[in-house]
Amino acid sequence: MRAVRLAVAALVLTVLTLAHGGLRRALRAGDAPLDEIPRLVPARGRLVCPRVPLVTYAGSRLAYAAPVRVHPSFRPHLAAFEELVAGAAREVYGREPRRLLHAGGYNCRRVAGWPNVLSEHGLGNALDVVGFEFGPAAKKEGRLARGKAARGKAGLVGAGLAGAFSVRVLRDWGGGRGARGLHARFLHLVLARVRAAPELFRVALGPGDPHHADHFHLDRSPTLARNLWLSLRELLGG
Repeated sequence: MRAVRLAVAALVLTVLTLAHGGLRRALRAGDAPLDEIPRLVPARGRLVCPRVPLVTYAGSRLAYAAPVRVHPSFRPHLAAFEELVAGAAREVYGREPRRLLHAGGYNCRRVAGWPNVLSEHGLGNALDVVGFEFGPAAKKEGRLARGKAARGKAGLVGAGLAGAFSVRVLRDWGGGRGARGLHARFLHLVLARVRAAPELFRVALGPGDPHHADHFHLDRSPTLARNLWLSLRELLGG
């Protein structure tokens, strides 16, 4: 049995070396404090999540609909995400959202569809974003937006969105006419910019990914190579 395990180990290490430019570089790719925790868990039975420090976070640039519990190392990434969202919103709507809507941070559970893998939520290393709320435009913003919209400037809020409104991933991702088209543009822009900044989140999932039709899942999980190596090391008992 030991020989079989070693053979499997050799095969996995070869794949890692070819796919990720060397195991050593792949291991260096994860420099966050949670990277050393294996994500492999029993597929059945009661799940016991690792004990990690958690802090309560309610947003910096944007207020959260409810405070979330996250690992301290994850909080700066959320603050940077809020800055990204604010910038994208100014481009599309001429103003920033006032509230971020989410489905939670820390939650001790397995990955949906992968019962032997610990969810990053179980480490406070993830956030599920379901949408954003915008307050009414200031009078100056409203006049400016209406003037630009009348001149046909694409991507700017029109008169119909001068009041308060919400943007939801499930409802608005597919776009449509009028405001729905602007909402879709905003959501696509946010996710595209997150994915273009791997230092922000290592994983960014959304509509089109299994189980993510109604939210953006953002986390700082280790690279695939590191995940496989940690699970393999646990399996071999070394």
